[in-house]
Amino acid sequence: MVRTAFIILSLIRWDKGYNSAPFSLAKALSRHGKVFFIDSPITFRDVVENFSAKEIQRRKSALFKGRNVYHEIPGTSITAVTPRTTIPMNWLPSGFLYENLRKTNERIVYEVIRLLIDDFRLKEVVFINSFLPYFGLTFPDSFKPSLHIYQSIDEISESKYLCKHGPRLERRYVSQADLSIVTSTRLKNLS
Repeated sequence: MVRTAFIILSLIRWDKGYNSAPFSLAKALSRHGKVFFIDSPITFRDVVENFSAKEIQRRKSALFKGRNVYHEIPGTSITAVTPRTTIPMNWLPSGFLYENLRKTNERIVYEVIRLLIDDFRLKEVVFINSFLPYFGLTFPDSFKPSLHIYQSIDEISESKYLCKHGPRLERRYVSQADLSIVTSTRLKNLS
């Protein structure tokens, strides 16, 4: 039974084949406790466009049935966690529909967080959102991490995928988080 753990929600998936700031953080934290690395959610569109890709095939039962969501990463105390498939929404303009779909996707991600908290009987959680401000703004009141951290790893307005909604959501996230960490002095000055 794990009592205290780090839960990292990341823009990067653990098996992308390169080192990243979120995965480096996960490795460093794993020396101090159990780490659950929640992969960036995969949308229905991603599944349709990349169905035969190893990344999708490896995760099919988690994506569609919510089964086999955990994958132990060899040589570490890190468990990768795959949420169910989410709804593509980044193309939508800001507004009512976008916000409601964002909250629906948050519920999907929170469901896998609730599952791992129950399955591993976690009593104390440090929650770190690494550069994915779409998730975590409206988690349910029942989710009360002992520390809520946002990690900015790049200038969000310069990311092709994140630039449409990212800057606005990141500002909201930083104002709600207990602590924000950045990977450079330049990012510190921007926040």
